[in-house]
Amino acid sequence: RIMKTKTLSLDAGAAVLLFASSTIASTNTVISSSSENSVRISSARVVRALGGGSYVTGMTEPSFGYAAPRAAHVHVTVYDANGKLLAEKIDKINGNNLVRWHLRPRPRAPYTVFFPWEPSQIAKATVIEHSGYAYPAS
Repeated sequence: RIMKTKTLSLDAGAAVLLFASSTIASTNTVISSSSENSVRISSARVVRALGGGSYVTGMTEPSFGYAAPRAAHVHVTVYDANGKLLAEKIDKINGNNLVRWHLRPRPRAPYTVFFPWEPSQIAKATVIEHSGYAYPAS
């Protein structure tokens, strides 16, 4: 009886892991990114959302020599295979996550933007970081 319970829980765990990995699988979407001087895009990817749609998600981090920006945001634009604009959205970046201090020597801040299209329908995504006021780090 104990052996059956362990086998059942391992099978259930494997099924959950397989389901989770299939829902976060990346696509072959071409992603281009650019940043201003104070913050840079350190990663960008398109992932399938549970229940349909996609997320364009990734991380930002301060560029070398700059402190956290006061008002940064990420502008995400997605296109279909014909180059037709599907949508544009903006996600605000929490500037507090970009502050360097001894417990966070390499600060990073995430961004996530939802689109109602499946990853296979998004052929290209552009991610552009815009900052408000950036000031040199002391």
